Amino acid sequence: MIRPAKLTDLPRLCELSMDMHAESPFPLPPVNADKLIKSLMRATVIVWEANEKIMGFIALQQGQFWYADEAFIADLLFYVHPEGRKSHAARDLIRAAQDYAKIKKLPLILAPVNGTDVERKHAFYSRLGMRQLGGTYSYGL
Repeated sequence: MIRPAKLTDLPRLCELSMDMHAESPFPLPPVNADKLIKSLMRATVIVWEANEKIMGFIALQQGQFWYADEAFIADLLFYVHPEGRKSHAARDLIRAAQDYAKIKKLPLILAPVNGTDVERKHAFYSRLGMRQLGGTYSYGL
């Protein structure tokens, strides 16, 4: 089931965020829990729930292009627990994000940034009607 997050979901969202951080193929700095909580509180969060347990979520934030006043919606965090990855959770969360962007009448920009299965993720986003704008590169991570 897809639904908007509630305040009572915050502990589970933090837990899933920590799982996502731990899955990174790159060594990352430790999570600042206060910053994580503040970021989630400012975001529009949509959750995917199975058997009354949140197994995935997408946190969206509004931003502006550096070169213009026009705004867009972007993903701050997007994660599906491994137990939910053989389902349609990721697809349903992206479609919910697309619906949210349509309601806001803003473009949606999503980016796979954790470095695993990037080509598969690009193909997945393309199947959902999104187009690739570039890539993410790292130096020093």
